[in-house]
Amino acid sequence: MRKLLVISSGGVREAELGQEMTIGRAYTNLLRLEGEEVSRVHAILYKRDEDYLIRDLDSKNGVFLNGQRVTSSLVVPGDEIQIGNYILVFDPPAGFDLAAFLKQHSIEPSPEEKGGEKEAKKPSHVSVPVMRREDDTDERFETSIHFVPQTLTQVFYELAEVEELSQTDALPPSGVFATELVRALRSLTSHPRENGEENDLLQRVLNAAVSATHADRGVLVLRDGQGDALRLGAIFPRDRDVSVTRVVLRAVLREQRAVLCNDAKNDPRFQQTDTVQRENITSIIGFPLVSKGQTIGLLYVDTQGRPNAFRREHLVIVHFLARICTLAMNITEASAQRS
Repeated sequence: MRKLLVISSGGVREAELGQEMTIGRAYTNLLRLEGEEVSRVHAILYKRDEDYLIRDLDSKNGVFLNGQRVTSSLVVPGDEIQIGNYILVFDPPAGFDLAAFLKQHSIEPSPEEKGGEKEAKKPSHVSVPVMRREDDTDERFETSIHFVPQTLTQVFYELAEVEELSQTDALPPSGVFATELVRALRSLTSHPRENGEENDLLQRVLNAAVSATHADRGVLVLRDGQGDALRLGAIFPRDRDVSVTRVVLRAVLREQRAVLCNDAKNDPRFQQTDTVQRENITSIIGFPLVSKGQTIGLLYVDTQGRPNAFRREHLVIVHFLARICTLAMNITEASAQRS
């Protein structure tokens, strides 16, 4: 069973997760947090298939995942969820050093835990029930209203926003993010061909994006000249076709925006064509390849039948790969011109 480490200046406790856990200031929540920064019904952490997701229930002060404000996002072991003055560590990995974590976040342990490092590494155990009390009918109805999002989740990102997310002091301290970034770099630098062909570079960039995001498919497309003609640069897997919906093509190639969508089949913005439904596309990342201010191509990955597969951190990794790709292409072009 997954666990949640609830950390604040008042102490550390551990909660077990069932199918869902509402979080907030009201007594009817499965996990009650105190403080004026916490809304009565602030957020919900719930299970979908084998994954867990965190969703902001229209709270006043928001939900932050690894330092970034989110409306709804997949969470993975080791992720840090901040609500008010609380930090919730989702399913801490083996060897999680609580004392070091408290020191890193400048959290002073409660007087009961100041006896030493040994005590700080032993959170108290709190078993959170899965079901609410049956006599809370009105409160439960009020809570369930917030399950319907009031606005559509952000899926289009200006490149300046992604650039801001990729700054060193904005990157999440998640071990999962570091692992995925290393996985991308390993894939990018593995087994380069001696002839240094452009297609080999493009394929390795695409493979790195697929590897880091755990995507099912991917494609890297380049523009031919200044027109709208496109040519295939790389594809994964090499024995399958990949269709890119025109919503992504327009946003990336014409508007020079990145795309991150985790539920394309149910998002009205992606129902303008039948591509998403026909190919059962659920999670999407699309990113422009930009050189000298012009969009020269598209880096795209997706999943089929697996919603909520991508996180904002994946957008940052794809951003890094796109920059590496365009930089290498520019160097190759400059070298060819000198020859």
